[in-house]
Amino acid sequence: MGKIALGATLALGAVGFAGASALAQSFERDRNVSVMERPRPEYDALGVPMGSFTAYPAATVGVEYNDNVYATTTATQDDTILKGSAEMLVQSNWSRHFLSFFGVVSHDEYSDLSDENHTDYTLRADGRVDVVRSTTLGGSAVYQQLTEPRTSSSAPGGAAEPIQYSVTGFDGYGTYERGRARFRVSSAFNEYDYDDAFSAAGAVLDQDFRDKDVWRSSLRSDFAVSPDTALFFEAIYDERTYSLQPPAVTLARDSEGYELLAGANFDITNLVRGEIGVGYVNQDYDNASLPSVEGVGLRGNVEWFPTQLTTVSFGASRTVEDSTVTGSSGYLSSNFTVNIDHELMRNVILSANALYAEDDYEGIDRTDDRLGAGLGVTYYVNRYVGVSGTYNYLEQNTSGTAGGGTEYEVNRFGVSLRLKF
Repeated sequence: MGKIALGATLALGAVGFAGASALAQSFERDRNVSVMERPRPEYDALGVPMGSFTAYPAATVGVEYNDNVYATTTATQDDTILKGSAEMLVQSNWSRHFLSFFGVVSHDEYSDLSDENHTDYTLRADGRVDVVRSTTLGGSAVYQQLTEPRTSSSAPGGAAEPIQYSVTGFDGYGTYERGRARFRVSSAFNEYDYDDAFSAAGAVLDQDFRDKDVWRSSLRSDFAVSPDTALFFEAIYDERTYSLQPPAVTLARDSEGYELLAGANFDITNLVRGEIGVGYVNQDYDNASLPSVEGVGLRGNVEWFPTQLTTVSFGASRTVEDSTVTGSSGYLSSNFTVNIDHELMRNVILSANALYAEDDYEGIDRTDDRLGAGLGVTYYVNRYVGVSGTYNYLEQNTSGTAGGGTEYEVNRFGVSLRLKF
């Protein structure tokens, strides 16, 4: 289905939802509250009233030590980075409907490796219209200027500076509830634009071949089987169109794909809540020389509450990502995470996390594995000031006859001071 036709279909579906009238059954999962979600009135920012809106300004300053800035196997280089950010959230306080605006700018200043200095920013707007009790329409728009991490598998080796890129995105959705059923239709567009870089010798590393547009649309149905459990089915359509086409590039890397997931959403007793979906994912490439990428699809996020002071979160996902490696169309990216938050005191939060990820490339014999772990502590001094300390470890190993993947170990230590109003 073409993106224009699909977008029109979803829009008409949303309009149809708006005309429906029914008593809605709540699918809210609010029996349990995680440690990080828990309100702390004596430490939460009050915000600045602006009529029917409230503004929440904040700023963060910190320092980080990185023992392998370039994420290399040998000849590693370390550095100390001064980090700063300023942000503003403005959101409505209406009884119905919702509107918010968010902006953040951040800068990293390296003590010795000044070519790594970079500034990123994000501008975002979100809105929701409560048409009737059973029907909601919403959408968002975002623009980001970002820097690609040196640890990214897509980052070109030998670049004198990290790759910068922009993301422009729009999305819209409609939801409709009636009795035990809830339906959601959505469509999102994202445009990726990568800047060129230079090698240490001054050669241009052209990144225009990575510029692309991505359309992603979905239709989801939830059916409540009890007050605390619902079964769901979701169908997702994915279309990726690259800006450069032959003869400007050797191969056309345009593709279409889909993902089918079935699973459950739940909030059971006082112990566990979350969502798990399993299914099938497939991405077909227009060029016949590029093999399709397919396999088991997975998406899950489950929170376990062993006590009211501890939250353990498990995350899992399996998606198809495009490859920048010659001979490979894309890869199946599998990610598994565990995160623990413990409220040592009302204003002291201890955190720990672990990560395992695998990128299995299609068309070549290569698999990249990543292991990660981290520790953190956050101390809320008062409602205006917070202090945090973090440690993060990331390791990547590559296997297979194709080679090409970079193996590295990175340790990062950081402390920061956050001000909010």
